[in-house]
Order: sequence, then C-alpha cells, then structure tokens
Amino acid sequence: MEVGAIEDLLNKRYPAKILLFGEHIVLDGAMSLSVPFHNYGARWVKGDGNESLEGFYDHIESLTFIDKNRLSELKLSGYYLKSDIPRGYGLGSSGALCAAVYEYTVKTLFQKAPTQILQELAIIESYFHGRSSGLDAYVILTNNAIILRNGIPEFVDFSLKKLRKKPFLIDSGISRKSHELINIFIVDEDNDKLREKLVESNNKIVERLAFGDYDIRDELLDSISKIQYEILNYMIVDPVKTLWQQSFQSNECFIKLCGAAGGGYYLGFGNFEQLKDSTLEIIEII
Repeated sequence: MEVGAIEDLLNKRYPAKILLFGEHIVLDGAMSLSVPFHNYGARWVKGDGNESLEGFYDHIESLTFIDKNRLSELKLSGYYLKSDIPRGYGLGSSGALCAAVYEYTVKTLFQKAPTQILQELAIIESYFHGRSSGLDAYVILTNNAIILRNGIPEFVDFSLKKLRKKPFLIDSGISRKSHELINIFIVDEDNDKLREKLVESNNKIVERLAFGDYDIRDELLDSISKIQYEILNYMIVDPVKTLWQQSFQSNECFIKLCGAAGGGYYLGFGNFEQLKDSTLEIIEII
C-alpha cells in the first residue's frame, strides 16, 4: 500500500484494542493475544486538536524509516486524529495515534515483513511507554486479532463473542501511566518460579484460542488471576482489589490485568454478577 494525500485515509477508523493475554510477560518472550475493540476508535478530522504533538513528532522525525516529507505534510495538513478511546485505560489510545501516523508517514509499509512493521511500531510507541512490543499499534493498524509468538506476529480468526467465559471490563475510575509500571516489572526479578508458572498458564490459553478452542479452562484462568494478584499486586488499584478478592471465592468469575494496569480497565471472564457491593462500573463485552 502506498498512501497519497491524507484525504485517502479519512474513511479509515482505527479501533481500540484489548490485550486479552500476555501483559508484561510478552516482553519476556511469552505469547500474547490482542484483539480490536470496536466500541471505541479514532479517525483523521479537520481541525487543530486539543494537544500538542510536537514532542511526539520530534521523536519519530529522527527515525530512519519515517518519510520526512510525509511527516511535514502531515504536520501542515490541518488534520488531527480525533479519538474517543479513553486515555490511560489500556485500550490503545496512544497505539491508535502511533498506527495512524505510521500508516501515513511510511511509504509502502505493507510491503514490509510483519516482524519489521512490529519492530518499527514498537520504536514509535516507546515514546509513550518506554519499552514496548508494538503489538497494540499493529492490531489497531491492521484491525485484526494478532498472536505474538516468539516475537513473530500471527494473524488469527478470533471473535470475542465466541468465548465460553464471557469477558467484561471493570472500570477502576483511575487513569494510569503505564511507563512507570512497566519499568518496575522489568527490574523486579523476584518470584521467578511464579513468573514461569504465569507464562506457562498464559501460553496454554493462547495456544487453545489459536486453534479455535473458545472454552478456556478454569484452572488456567484461576492460575493467571492468582499469580497476577500475588506478584503484580502493586498494579491493582484498591477499589479493584476488593472485587478481585471476591472472585477467589467463585468458580465462575476470574479477574486479571488488562494491559499495563495500575488503573484504567481490568479484565474479567465469567459471571460478573457474583461480584457484590461494587461501586465500580462493570461493562459486559457483547
């Protein structure tokens, strides 16, 4: 694909995304599954926008794979990316910006190998998150569910609606800064055995989903939920901890992180009606 004027992209909508499995440990080589989430999205519109992207544009202008002329055109075009993706909630607000700018400023990008696209998006997204896999922006760019296996992106035919354990989002009511939390996790080398178990359970789920098995085993969800609660407890805000603890008493409801965590949305599977006395909004994904 080679893009002409920015008007050629005006009909394109960049969806939000949900990282179903693989948060944080994907940076250690674990498998991950991320999917488009069409409840929210972003598109190019005429206007000035309401925030300065000068720092972001300075960051990508130094990158060798960016076409400097196209970047200049973009900055002078009078368009900005209008988005209703909640910021700091783990749904890819920064990934949408990275995907949209990348698509316009990199000529013939889809002639590149998928791993190269992923690596370049990771470099762009590092402006927002420090160390990044690039997966969020790639899912948004292609509007396709993607499994990341050994650093290689694989497109998969996947539907959230087919999951036997119905997914839902818990709104913590608190936005977060994932950069700080990701760096904490990177330097935290304690609990190595639990981290290995987390990777093992995570990979088994992703493998099952990759082969079209939508019936995720309860013991695997339970393993992920309990290990994340133990070793990533600092990423769980207090209002959500209460619900997370309640889920341990149920065999029908499981809660895990949704992206970097530390606020934003948290992800659940199963019967959320078993979570009692919550003042937090729970959003069923249907």
